[in-house]
Amino acid sequence: MTSVPGVGALTAGEYALRLHALRGTTAHAAYLATPDQLDAALTGLEDELRGLDTEAALARLTPRDAEALVDAFSAVPPDLLVDARSFAGSDWAMLDRRRSSLPARGVLVFVTTPASFDELMRRAPNLASWR
Repeated sequence: MTSVPGVGALTAGEYALRLHALRGTTAHAAYLATPDQLDAALTGLEDELRGLDTEAALARLTPRDAEALVDAFSAVPPDLLVDARSFAGSDWAMLDRRRSSLPARGVLVFVTTPASFDELMRRAPNLASWR
């Protein structure tokens, strides 16, 4: 479970249900977990999303950095879970500059730590405007 200021704590199942409602649209989201709970958060979120729709085209990516993520976009389905725990400020800044490279359709979820998300909020003002 993760807690988001202004939103509260959401289990993977509750969050997956919200994401499922967004399918067929374009949405970017974040799911935060502590470093020791991140693997469980990724697995739980993926399992819950697949449980809601066994036919869903969903990919789970673990890119080494933002450039590898952008390179992977052309070969994956529109709904993505991205393990972004290793993303530093420079990765978020690069995604911010290349935001037109983000998928034009689908739900993109960055699963990351609070520290990495703080870097996103500081270094990627255009991406950060989703809040």
